[in-house]
Amino acid sequence: MRKLLTRSVFGLMYGLIISGSLLLSDIAFAFIVLMLGTFALTEFHKLIDYFSVLPAGGLAIVLYFDYINQIKPSTIEIILILILLVHLGLFFFLLRGKSFKFFPLFKLLISTFYVAAPCFLLFLSTDLNQKLGSLLTLSFLMLVWINDSAAYLIGSTFGKRKLSVNISPNKTWEGTIGGFTLTVLAGLIAYHFQSEYPLWFVLITAAIISGLATLGDLIASKFKRLAEVKDSGNILPGHGGIYDRMDSILFSITYVYLILMV
Repeated sequence: MRKLLTRSVFGLMYGLIISGSLLLSDIAFAFIVLMLGTFALTEFHKLIDYFSVLPAGGLAIVLYFDYINQIKPSTIEIILILILLVHLGLFFFLLRGKSFKFFPLFKLLISTFYVAAPCFLLFLSTDLNQKLGSLLTLSFLMLVWINDSAAYLIGSTFGKRKLSVNISPNKTWEGTIGGFTLTVLAGLIAYHFQSEYPLWFVLITAAIISGLATLGDLIASKFKRLAEVKDSGNILPGHGGIYDRMDSILFSITYVYLILMV
């Protein structure tokens, strides 16, 4: 009970900081995105035994250039393509056994296009719909958080069938299905507070977010399992590190961004 209370309190604080900055101003949200991205990169680098300032520096640069409206659409398209290519590599990484050797160049690529670049897309997502603005990004974040929280609570309470014993022994099918169901229900509720997207689009997007968030969680678990650690850090009591909290967001934001671009 105490662990759940600690997790809830720090999870709420984490959510309020991000949501508050998002609704406050572009500068505030850019600052929080940069800080969280830097923390996540630092923790991720420890997992893969690597260090480079280039991913965090690159994130700071593109955030600045976007803020002064100097990022071209073609640049964003290139970033999206590179993220998708890295994700393809991560998918094969997820399917492989325990042995997997990362070369320095690949470590730089996954740091940049698996962790840093999605943070940039998260910031860009506030401009995907002029009418909804930051509320669209907040809705995405809320759906991811609902999926993660529901999967954890339902899985820890009712979970019996393991989702992937070799990658993440604590994740269960019951938790995954519960997270999926509540995320779609949350999408149904969110639909009634906007008039930009049809019901079928909102529900399908919510379902995709849930599936991708779970996949992102599994990829992060694989990295931690290979590093033989339970959490990427300890900055958030009850949760672990920033990378632990952002793994679902980092993986799913690219596809949600693509869906909403169309």
